[in-house]
Amino acid sequence: MSKNRISFLSIILLFCLFLKPAYGQESCTCSTELKFLHKKIKKTPSYKQNKKTFKEIFTETSIKAEKLESEYDCFVLLNKLLLGLNDNHCKIFGLDNGATAEILKDPVKITEFKNSELNLLYPRPNLDLDSLENISLSKTYDDIEGIYIKKGYLTVAVYKSLTDYIAIVLDSEKDVWEPGEVLYTLVPYGKNYILSIGGDIASKRLIAYPERIENGLFLTMGLQKDLSKTNFTLSLYPDS
Repeated sequence: MSKNRISFLSIILLFCLFLKPAYGQESCTCSTELKFLHKKIKKTPSYKQNKKTFKEIFTETSIKAEKLESEYDCFVLLNKLLLGLNDNHCKIFGLDNGATAEILKDPVKITEFKNSELNLLYPRPNLDLDSLENISLSKTYDDIEGIYIKKGYLTVAVYKSLTDYIAIVLDSEKDVWEPGEVLYTLVPYGKNYILSIGGDIASKRLIAYPERIENGLFLTMGLQKDLSKTNFTLSLYPDS
């Protein structure tokens, strides 16, 4: 793995952030990141409450980690591991803040970001986007699969991949995202919850957060299938 290594983020009580690079100067692989994460996890109350279940998941994850070379896939794998803690306060974020406001207003810095390790780590599945769009348009309104739009940002197609869902960019109004890139890996868990693992819509920073998709709408990020329908999760008075 590269200099843009993954860091462990634990959100506890007053949302205090614990951020630390893994293993100092040791060679950074998915297995070493997993070892670092495991040490931190064992200190959490959630681990003590879910030790048996977590150990089983950890064993499976260790085997998968040895075979991974993609930093994005490792990021997804480690966040999936944390689901075994049954604790929504534990997530992993990328240390690189991505395309900050300062970068976005400077064409030279945007070009530099385009060539950065963070920008280049997002997968580009070998898919025909036109075919994917046509198939996605045929999905029902209540189906998780389909076309979603974030007005002023991007349009994505969500499709099923084994047990997860993949959100891939079809069209983008922002410089940081391009058609064909994976925006999120969506992992169903619990009662109608989804762990959304991927990039921040505005900055492309690696993030993970709990999401729910209901009535054609991402309740947290606001992507929706039908823009003519009122999104009641958004405040009518955002500045008050």
